[in-house]
Amino acid sequence: MPENNCWNCGWNRLGGNTLMGVCWWFVKKLGYAKEIPRDVCDKGCKFWTDADIDFDTIKKFLKSEKQIMEDKQNGNRTTP
Repeated sequence: MPENNCWNCGWNRLGGNTLMGVCWWFVKKLGYAKEIPRDVCDKGCKFWTDADIDFDTIKKFLKSEKQIMEDKQNGNRTTP
């Protein structure tokens, strides 16, 4: 298993519907966290970091369910 995998990444937060957790890097970019796919978790991705992420700061980027639905209706491709 590579050293820079999702299990030891600063963006990973356990939770969601899978054992792998969710990646909070996407909150900063898209407004929501994405579940980490099983095939990515052990190998990691290009956004890997060992930094201590300040999640209180990142939370300001979270979109509400209403905002996500509005994005979908407007054809915004950044919604889950």
